[in-house]
Amino acid sequence: FPSHDMATANSPRFNLNGFMNDLKNRGVLRTHSFEVDIPIPGYLATMYNTTTGISLRCENAQMPGLTLAEAQAPPRYGYGPVEFHPYGIIHDNVSLTFMLDRKSVQYAFFYDWMSVIVNPDQTKGLDAIKESNRDGSFQAYEVGYKQNYAVDMAITMFDEEHNAVQSVTLYQAFPRAINAMDLAWQNQDQIAKLVVPFTYRDYKIDFLKFKSNKQ
Repeated sequence: FPSHDMATANSPRFNLNGFMNDLKNRGVLRTHSFEVDIPIPGYLATMYNTTTGISLRCENAQMPGLTLAEAQAPPRYGYGPVEFHPYGIIHDNVSLTFMLDRKSVQYAFFYDWMSVIVNPDQTKGLDAIKESNRDGSFQAYEVGYKQNYAVDMAITMFDEEHNAVQSVTLYQAFPRAINAMDLAWQNQDQIAKLVVPFTYRDYKIDFLKFKSNKQ
């Protein structure tokens, strides 16, 4: 069996003691300590005066992924391996999961938000005018202005001492869907949860500096 002595440049063997010391000195970043900040979209400003009850109920969140958009190019010499050349960025959706309170305020908030992006209400006909919290009225399936429904939202991760470690800002974010929610008689101890995927224009991650005895 290989020795666990200190590895050298010429012998990059796994150093168990070094690994344990690094865990002890630098610790780990855990996934359970985070905060989501969701501003109120402009179209909903007259209906909601705070989103604290929304953000506090977010039990699951995601840091956004990043994928390169690539174009397939022919082999350089007419034969051999196919090459891929990056030409852009693809931003993945970020899904947030919310626990619903007894009044289903969280569900109502995101339904209202989706409704001012594209109005889904055609109960009075496609040509019927529906009064809304917008500046004026709109018809079924009418699309809102992005500057009035998109927001810059933030997701922040904290260390064990509650210091902010990294924070991502999603620019011009808005919910892309409200996922279906399963109901079942036998799940008497289950909490109703709502999964909302968000899309956004782009994002920025700040890796925050902090003072800690464990740094």
